[in-house]
Amino acid sequence: MRNIIRFLFSVFVFFFVGCKGVNKDNKYYLESKEIIEVDAGFHAMFSNIYSDDNSEYIFLWDAITYKQAVFYDLRSKKIIDQIQLDTVAGKLPGIETINVRSRDSIFVLANYSNKIFLIDNDGVILEKYDFDSLICQNKRYTARKSNVNEFIDDRNRVLVNCEYSYYNDDVENKPDKWDEWRSNSHKSPYLFMINDLFDDSIQTKFFASNFYNRFTTSRQEVLEVAKYLSSKESVFIFSIFVDTIYEYSLISGDLKKLHHIQSNYTNLGYEPPTVNQVKQGYHNTLAQTKGIISGLIYDEFTKRFLVTVQHEIPIETPQTDRLRPWSILIYDSEFNKLGEIKMDEKKYKAKLYVTSKGILVPTRILEQKDEDYFNKTTFELFELVQN
Repeated sequence: MRNIIRFLFSVFVFFFVGCKGVNKDNKYYLESKEIIEVDAGFHAMFSNIYSDDNSEYIFLWDAITYKQAVFYDLRSKKIIDQIQLDTVAGKLPGIETINVRSRDSIFVLANYSNKIFLIDNDGVILEKYDFDSLICQNKRYTARKSNVNEFIDDRNRVLVNCEYSYYNDDVENKPDKWDEWRSNSHKSPYLFMINDLFDDSIQTKFFASNFYNRFTTSRQEVLEVAKYLSSKESVFIFSIFVDTIYEYSLISGDLKKLHHIQSNYTNLGYEPPTVNQVKQGYHNTLAQTKGIISGLIYDEFTKRFLVTVQHEIPIETPQTDRLRPWSILIYDSEFNKLGEIKMDEKKYKAKLYVTSKGILVPTRILEQKDEDYFNKTTFELFELVQN
């Protein structure tokens, strides 16, 4: 009898403790496939996925310290191209972001100048496109990137965030001018689009005006990186201040749908900071402790949207300890929620990349105290599995 009890206990432990640590209440889980370590000679702060007929690649780059970029071949597990960014970086006030068209055609969006540069895999500038006169018609706008979307797609369509930036030089000392700037900023178009950058008869469009007026007042600030994801016919805009993703038509520019995001683990969104709170630096505390929608990608292989959310933590948490828990929310192509997976924030960064083999997640395996931290970037490849 004692042996039978031991056997039954072992079976219990195997099924309820040892099955990949899966929460059986969840409809989905991530199954680890492999660890990917890219020894580029620098720790990449930015990366994206590019594919061609031969393979899939991680494109990693650092335009500030090392001014380098690399293509890492996911098939051969090797770095196949190393690109110097010194030449193009030397001609710019800064690099806003980089998008890959092919291994020898790479687009660079310049900081605060409304210019796009095309470079090859040697870092040589092939073309320069100045669209300042297109985006700055009646008011002064600066093209900014999205933290989840490429600024130019494979149809040469350019889609950038419009940052309203026109005001008098003495605005710092005139609160009424700040109010005027803030009002114009809130009601300005959120997006600017060039239908085809290479078309002789360039067509442009501004849309999503008054986006921030949907959830702010004239005395609130909206300091955040733009967040939008485009598809063939729609663009999905979201903000750290709300629990909603706004879907606009890229054809008409009209608002099509609102997609409310609900997490099992946290509230999402918070009241935007007031002008006085920003002056006191309190906006950083709010942004680092409140529950927010932080990312959105579309998995073209499984036809699912994946939303990353960072969970709320106590607002009094010391700045050095603000490593927030996060989770992945899974939606079908019509934004019906399918499940949610809580991630280990101590092991993984709240960022996702889609490949044909699964989902790539940047890891925290290497810490700054490690010798290889400033030379390598690490990822873990997962398969999204349904229970």
